[in-house]
Amino acid sequence: MTVYKKMTAAFMTASLLCGLFIWVMDALVDSLLFGFGPFLDTLILDIPPHELWIRGLTVAVILAAGYLASRFTTRHRAYRGLFSAVIEATPRAIIVTDLAGRVILWNPGAEKMFGWTESEALSLPLPVFEGKIADDISPVMEQVMKGIAVDEIEKVGVDKYGRAMDLRLSAGLTESPESGRPAMVFVLADITEQKRTLAALRDREATLNSVFKASPVGIGIVKDRVLG
Repeated sequence: MTVYKKMTAAFMTASLLCGLFIWVMDALVDSLLFGFGPFLDTLILDIPPHELWIRGLTVAVILAAGYLASRFTTRHRAYRGLFSAVIEATPRAIIVTDLAGRVILWNPGAEKMFGWTESEALSLPLPVFEGKIADDISPVMEQVMKGIAVDEIEKVGVDKYGRAMDLRLSAGLTESPESGRPAMVFVLADITEQKRTLAALRDREATLNSVFKASPVGIGIVKDRVLG
């Protein structure tokens, strides 16, 4: 039996026991307070029709509520499990902070990218943007707290060892996975090497352009061969 089936069975069992308890208490009240007859009669042997309807309906409602609660709970747990699996598996850094900027979730991608372990990062002010660059991230956090998502912007951050990193950042408002309170989620990609490669290509292109312009003879490129 799966965990979710066990949970549904537990909810239904608890609901049934609750319904039976109400049935017994109602029979006890009818017998002792209202004098409808011996307890055993009011419990099962000689139940007035209107009491049977009321008790049956009560038990049915409790069972239905238990079933719906079990469905909601199992689906909620399934979604949380899927969400956790995605966070654990993604190579990007996913960081969740409270509205004060303190880290409450730090995924393996963040640990690999920046060097801080989860235990080191938890409860710290967002360490990726500390020191002088903290002021640069403040407007982003203010925008997120207003409910405005931030999509694919570039920022400079630092790793555990103080090395500057070029980052592509997306951010939005979410809920804390533990408390359900409003929180901010940051998704970060390291584009340091990508920017270095692009800068090197631009430098090479600029150098070639300078050579072409400065050459006293005509130069052309045909099928990867340079002709003078």
